Amino acid sequence: MIAAIIAACNAFVAWVTWRLATDLDNDEDELDRLGKLMEHTPSADTQLLILRLRQRIVRKKRQGGIGKPFVGNDEAR
Repeated sequence: MIAAIIAACNAFVAWVTWRLATDLDNDEDELDRLGKLMEHTPSADTQLLILRLRQRIVRKKRQGGIGKPFVGNDEAR
């Protein structure tokens, strides 16, 4: 019985870790897309979106405890 509970907990932790990594990958892809958009048509709106997305990525990395902390713009911390 205890082994089943431990296995269920381990499966849940693996799922949460996978989900967080997937969300971070999606956010980083969106950041890349916004960066390319900013190169072609710079705007204050896009710059704000990039800043907010960087902040979200930092929060997710801190909350999840995976990956390295964001290195870059200090305003995003």
